[in-house]
This record gives sequence, structure tokens and C-alpha cells, in this order.
Amino acid sequence: MEIAVIGLSYKNADVDLRGEVAFTTSMKCQATQVFQEKHINEFMILSTCNRSEIYIATQHMERDIQTIKSYYKKLAGTKIEDFLYVKQYEVAIQHIYQVASGLDSLILGEDEILGQMKQALEFAIEQRSSKKYLTKVVREAITFSKKVRNAYKLSENQLSVASIAIKYLKEVLGTLENQRILMIGTGEMGQLLLKYIEMEKTGQIYLTNRNHCKEGVDVYAGKNIAHIEYDERYRYLDDVDIVISATASPHTIIERRYMDHVKRPIMFLDMAVPRDIDPAIDTLDHVHVITLDTLRNIASQHQLQRQEMAHQIKRLIHEEVKEIELWILRAKADGIIKAFHEKQGQVLEEGQEILEGLQLNPKQLQSIQTLLKRSTWQMIKEPVTQLKSIQESETMVQYKMLIEKLFDFGEGE
Repeated sequence: MEIAVIGLSYKNADVDLRGEVAFTTSMKCQATQVFQEKHINEFMILSTCNRSEIYIATQHMERDIQTIKSYYKKLAGTKIEDFLYVKQYEVAIQHIYQVASGLDSLILGEDEILGQMKQALEFAIEQRSSKKYLTKVVREAITFSKKVRNAYKLSENQLSVASIAIKYLKEVLGTLENQRILMIGTGEMGQLLLKYIEMEKTGQIYLTNRNHCKEGVDVYAGKNIAHIEYDERYRYLDDVDIVISATASPHTIIERRYMDHVKRPIMFLDMAVPRDIDPAIDTLDHVHVITLDTLRNIASQHQLQRQEMAHQIKRLIHEEVKEIELWILRAKADGIIKAFHEKQGQVLEEGQEILEGLQLNPKQLQSIQTLLKRSTWQMIKEPVTQLKSIQESETMVQYKMLIEKLFDFGEGE
């Protein structure tokens, strides 16, 4: 058996094309029936928003790859040919490990893909399309991924500016628990920031929108969220610990000249371009302003850290792939070794029939049976030992073909 991957991803195909080959559960069932009718030994379909890939373990590599490609073309037309990639043998196994570990994801190290891969494998096992080889490879990749995620904490350093902003606020202040927040702006960035804020046990959140429009505001409701008028924003500075601003205003919306009444410490988070917060505010002793430039520097550092960790993990994957390849190589001998033992069993059965025709006492019968069993085992012991010690694929193939021909075993695994 050999491993291959056929598919496409966000790296080489746009969202529309990926959508055409996104497998729903019913589509997976249909594809499973087709591939089983085409006698593909083992296969698994991994379909997410960022990738559509089919993993196979096969004795007929070229034939089955063409079958998979043809199925993709049936779903999306011939245009998909320019976007499909094919990875074979150790390159395919390495790819599976990298996907499971989040190293091939849009967000480096993200965790979601691991659950998606586990679900894909469970589905394939239920459909009996993933068996000995593919199940072994994917399970080992999942296990490896769990280990490196735990060891390297790759996904803990979020890369989105919004997540970094809230995490940085938490680090500077020590905690966001019970902190009162004035949130200005409910556009895409504002909504994302609020999503992360709601994960913390903050105090009262005052929410307002610059254009006085309630669209995008009323969707947020909760016991600690209050909607206020935009014109009242300065008055609420006396009641909050944090001000977060993420508007599309071309002008500053919090100006220094209107802040003489503010005497308490406030942390400002300015997420706008151009800036929402007057730079002069940062000169106040009791005020600190965080801008996008600060956050982008942190994001760059996180990205570099992730890339360095990714390089280390890839080196570990290289070693893991060697072990998997050796396992596959040894597994190729299983069919021949089984055939040897079956041949030994046939000889023992024939010998037993002859012994039963002789007039032997129990002690003589047992002695001859033991001698016969030992002799037949000695005949196959050396070939079995040699097969188990082979570490090169080409040598295994040569031995396999020769033994099958000499002993008339027929085509094994």
C-alpha cells in the first residue's frame, strides 16, 4: 500500500472554487459509494472551508489518482485541473502531518483543523473506507499533533489584531475582570473586539456608534451591556477604566481639550486608521494609549515565533514520517508472512493425516509432531526474519515479487 493526497486549498484556489468541491455529508456518502465501486482500497475525505482533500492508501496509485481527479472534475468541471495538487508516498504522509498540526492552515497553528480531521477519519472508518493503512497514518498524525500543540502552545498566541489587542490589555492591566469599558464603533472590527471582550468577566460595557445609527448595535444584548448616545461619550469617561475605539471616522473622536474633567486612570485602545484618539491624550499622567502600531509589532513578533516553532515541528515531522514509512514497509511483508504460516499449516495437516495412518503410541506421536512442527518452522524462519528486517522499499518489492512467484502465493498486500 502507498499513500497519496489529491485536492486543493486556500493556497491555490479561491473561495468560489473551494465551494464547488466542499463535501457535505450526503456528498461524502455518494463519493464513498463511487470510490468503493472503483475498488480504491482505502480513502478519507477532508473537507473544510479552506481545503478539499482526499487521502488514499492504494496498491494502484496512478489508476486511483485518476479516479479521484475525474470525480473532482465531475463536481467542478475541467477548470479544476489547474488547481488540483497530488502528493505521493512520503510527501503525502508529511502533508497529512502538517495539516493535522495546523502548519498548512491559513492561521498558522490553528486548532480547528484537528477536530475536522478526527471527524473525517471517524466518518471514513464508519463507512469502512479507512482501514489498516490510512487509519494508522491519520491516527498517528493526530496523536503527533496533540503532542506538539501541547509542547509548543502554537495556537495560544493569537494572530488577529483584535485578539492581540484584548490579550495585551489583559497583560497590561493584570485582569479585565470587573473592568468597565466604553466601546465606540460597531463595525467589523468593533464586533470582533466585542466578541473577545465577552469572553472575559468584565464589568459594565457601554456601547455606542458614531453615526447614531442603531444598525449593528442592537444585536448586542446582555446584562452588562448598555447602549448610550454617541454625544454622551465624554461624560462616561468618568465611569470607565477602558475606552476602546474602532470607527471609520476621518477625524479624532476623543479629543484632549474635552478631558480636563477626567482625573481617574484610563486605558485607551485606538483601533482606527486614521486614529480615533487624540495623540495629545497620551501626555496625561493618568492615561495610557495603545495604538495599532503597538499591536502590529506584537503580531509580527508572534508570527515570527510561530514560524520558528513551525520549523522545529517540521523537523520532528520528518522523523515521524520515517517511522511511518518503515511501518508501511514492514506491513507490506505481512501478507507474505501470513502465506508462509498458512503453507506451514498445510504441511502440518498433511503430516498429521499420515501419522494417523501409522500405529504409534502417544509418546511417539507427540515426538514426531513436535519434530515436524520444528522442522517446518525452521524452513520459513529465515525468510520471515529477512522480510522483517528490510528497510528499503525497492528491496521489499523485489523480495515480495520473487517469493510470490516461487511459492505461488498470488498477489499479497
